[in-house]
Amino acid sequence: MTDEQLLSFGEAADMLNVRVEFVSHLAAEGRLRSIATPTGPAVLRAEFVAYKAQDDAYRDAVAAGLTQISQDMGLYDPEP
Repeated sequence: MTDEQLLSFGEAADMLNVRVEFVSHLAAEGRLRSIATPTGPAVLRAEFVAYKAQDDAYRDAVAAGLTQISQDMGLYDPEP
């Protein structure tokens, strides 16, 4: 496996804007598969990209839902 196919936990954490401990937690839960490398644990880049895309889609859906609730309650007007 080449370095291009892997992301260190630190790199993954930076890309998610979270702490390394959160990436470790994701790996421990099996949400990201980790492998041991000579420089420390790493995740497969392809799996990370898929996880991030799924997480981004979920966050976008939640944000859209909250915006809709605010509009329904009259708390948010998209057109000032």
